[in-house]
Amino acid sequence: MYFAANLCRRASQINDAIAKSDIWLGGMEYKMKHILKLTLLIIASLLLAGCSIESVSEHDSKLEAEASSFQALADNTVSANTIEPSGESSVSLENTTSVEEASKQKEYSDTSSNIILPSSVSSDVSSEPTPVNHADTASSKKETSTNENRNAKKETSNTKNTKNNSSAANTTTYKQTSAQTTKKNQEQYISVTVTITCKNVVGHSKLNTSAVVPVNGIILNQFTVTLTPGDNAFQAIKYACSMKSINFEYQYTPMFNSYYIYGINYLYENECGTGSGWKYSVNNISPSVGCNNYIISDKDVIEFYYTVEN
Repeated sequence: MYFAANLCRRASQINDAIAKSDIWLGGMEYKMKHILKLTLLIIASLLLAGCSIESVSEHDSKLEAEASSFQALADNTVSANTIEPSGESSVSLENTTSVEEASKQKEYSDTSSNIILPSSVSSDVSSEPTPVNHADTASSKKETSTNENRNAKKETSNTKNTKNNSSAANTTTYKQTSAQTTKKNQEQYISVTVTITCKNVVGHSKLNTSAVVPVNGIILNQFTVTLTPGDNAFQAIKYACSMKSINFEYQYTPMFNSYYIYGINYLYENECGTGSGWKYSVNNISPSVGCNNYIISDKDVIEFYYTVEN
């Protein structure tokens, strides 16, 4: 009914809109408007004829009838649940219940026979609960705590042993490293002894009175010098004189790449006549090259001495 009324209202609105619009197609458009009105009226009448129209009072009475029928059905259900069965009906209910229980038990037995439980589960299910012995529980707890204490002590001792072992290993490693470092340092350096003497000058008749000569003729006696591999005899004597603050004078000749030593401890060449001066030896052997061209070795014994004319 509401749909039909709405449809009629829509048709009326459309009619009013058509009536208010400007007519510019002439008589043909006017006829088409009347045909459209007639068509809309026919459609509205068909819809009204097809719909079942009921008033508001009829609709309310229908709702009340449905509510009463639902209430009656609910009352019947409650009364059927509260009334106790008597006589044969109760027997039949008991028989029905027993039959249902028997069928359920049969289904359960069939299902359980098909299910295979693990051995541990089946044993747990079949076994009865055993009574708890508190004395055994307490003793087991004591044993557990004792074992835990023992394990803790063992772990502590193992940790101490591990620390001791690690410290010993670190000490050994440190010793090895220090020994290797010392060996490497020893390989990087060499040691030689340097001696400076002028024994031939002592009491010489031609000695210049301004020369400084020790009484025993020893200016420097077996002084140890540490150098690097590849150094020469000139570097050894120069370093020794520098360390002992001994006067040391020399001359460099670029043409021959040679260093000529002409004065040590203020004792110069030709102090005891022509041809007198300083020479050197290594391990009691006089080399045939200048001191700056002689490469020294570890533990060499180097001596610089002053010679006089024959």
